[in-house]
Amino acid sequence: MKNVTILNFSSRKQGNCANIAHYMEVRSTETNIRSFVIDQRISPCNGCNYECLMPGTKCPNISQYQEEVMGAVLQSDVVYLIVPNYCGFPCANFLAFNERSVGFFN
Repeated sequence: MKNVTILNFSSRKQGNCANIAHYMEVRSTETNIRSFVIDQRISPCNGCNYECLMPGTKCPNISQYQEEVMGAVLQSDVVYLIVPNYCGFPCANFLAFNERSVGFFN
């Protein structure tokens, strides 16, 4: 049995990304799926001294929700990122997650 994590970066509860995540959850029969909506609970980096980039330290501002999401990512065999595209660019939720990931995985 594979461990799968689905990260939906859209805040729209009934949007296309939510529908894609739901479809993946329903259609999968041989996997253990954890699904997360990446929203404002993971804030962008700001107001710090880049402690996360110093050897042996991690970001002091990581939320409990982000710890849960990152823990699921680390335990997964496969991670699906469902990222909405606005005018050719990923959404702000994805950019915030990407910034915070540096501090978590450093």
